[in-house]
Amino acid sequence: MADSSFSDHIGRVGEDYFDAISNKARLLVGQIVPDRLGRDRVIEFELEPMGAQSYDVRLPPIGCSVQIKTTVSSKDSVSLSLSVAERLAGDTRPTFVCIVRIDSDDALIDLHLIHILDGNLEKILKRLRREYSKGSSDLNRKKINFKTSAGTKVAASPGALIDALKEMIGPDMEAYAQRKVAQRRTLGFDKKSWLSADIAFDVETDEELIDGMLGLKPLQFSKFEMFEERFEIKLPYAPPHYEALRSGVFEVLAEPIDTAILRFENPKTKEQGELE
Repeated sequence: MADSSFSDHIGRVGEDYFDAISNKARLLVGQIVPDRLGRDRVIEFELEPMGAQSYDVRLPPIGCSVQIKTTVSSKDSVSLSLSVAERLAGDTRPTFVCIVRIDSDDALIDLHLIHILDGNLEKILKRLRREYSKGSSDLNRKKINFKTSAGTKVAASPGALIDALKEMIGPDMEAYAQRKVAQRRTLGFDKKSWLSADIAFDVETDEELIDGMLGLKPLQFSKFEMFEERFEIKLPYAPPHYEALRSGVFEVLAEPIDTAILRFENPKTKEQGELE
């Protein structure tokens, strides 16, 4: 069997196993056809039954998107295109890569859920930044790998799948989205040294530079470039009013770092005074 035919075959087998478990779990399972978004399945739980809360404030059902990757039992990793990984990382809803492993007779061996959050989300964001720094534009041709060890092994039973998804997602989809958005914005940054600048001054002598540093005269920039560092990868950074900063001047405004009080007394009249 050709490689492409074999991949298509085991892909269908893995999706069938996942669908069977999901359906037995009474989950609502949707499918995007054709799949161009990296979401083989879109899953939602049932709404909570009528309770003390009115329907208009009832929490929405938890749900997620799942990319299903099937491989043989002798392998412990799968690859997906970086363009798909970017979509999974950018989605504020929960996203997973489900690795389904089967044997030579197409029997299910195990399945693992790779949660695109925390370390797995960081891995994707770091790779995306590296590719951008290299000028890559063909993310659909780039691959990123995930091992089964990066996920959670889930027993092939409806109850185990439900429990695993509930534990990883939590009860509140809005809180989950806030957590993922926060991670997308902050992962990979060193709080103390994420921003740097390459600066040169338009001076002709060392004395001019020294005078500027002492606050005796303003210094004109001859070079002003800012950089943002994330995942130890520097990229040009342009904050608001960047051009105004570049065309401005550097000026040291000296301020006292302490104060002193001078007290004095006339020995004859005993009059006293003080200066601060």
